[in-house]
Amino acid sequence: NDVVEMYDVQRRIYNVIAEMFANPSEQDRADLLSLARWRKKCFVFLIEAATDPSLLPTDNQFTTNIFDSSQVQDLRALVENYDGIKDIGPPRKLLRAMELADVTLNEGGKVVIWCSFLKTIDKLKKLFHERDIQTREIFGAVPADEEEDPQYNRSLLIDQFREDPNVNVLIANPATLAESVSLQRECHHAIYVDRTFNGGHYMQSLERIHRVGLEPGTTTKYDII
Repeated sequence: NDVVEMYDVQRRIYNVIAEMFANPSEQDRADLLSLARWRKKCFVFLIEAATDPSLLPTDNQFTTNIFDSSQVQDLRALVENYDGIKDIGPPRKLLRAMELADVTLNEGGKVVIWCSFLKTIDKLKKLFHERDIQTREIFGAVPADEEEDPQYNRSLLIDQFREDPNVNVLIANPATLAESVSLQRECHHAIYVDRTFNGGHYMQSLERIHRVGLEPGTTTKYDII
């Protein structure tokens, strides 16, 4: 596991959500069904806040109590304008993922980076492209195979990652690519920018680069940020 410190503003946002989760309002406590739904959503909010607060929604029933909290009256404005706040750069988890990937890329290897959120995938892609590093991205909206789209599909992108020596970074969503894809012959390094509470997706994603039949002495590396 690789620990990355949050930005100060990011920590402030995270702490408010964590406090609201631990100490819900009297109204929420009185409605057990509503409280259960809200807490389930709040788990996702905590993952988003720890990764990149700009991922957080600000306009649904589950976030009303958080963003209208008297504890931090300007929290909504902080989240809505998070990407433009002075002295806050790209999400530190993404910067750390790139540093970890560099080690493998500099040795001529390939790396798969797992991200749960589409906006995170897009930001990470742009950071790599700023350095002229080619990537391929797979998420739910990408067509599954050539029957859906012969020019742009998951099978084609995976083949490019496997076979093209100039394409050494695959950024993927575990919900989309966690099963039925074998990358173990070409890739031995996986980086997790975040993880959800879906244990099945996590366990299946681990197996993408570690299967029976690997060459003796092959080291498979997992970095969880």
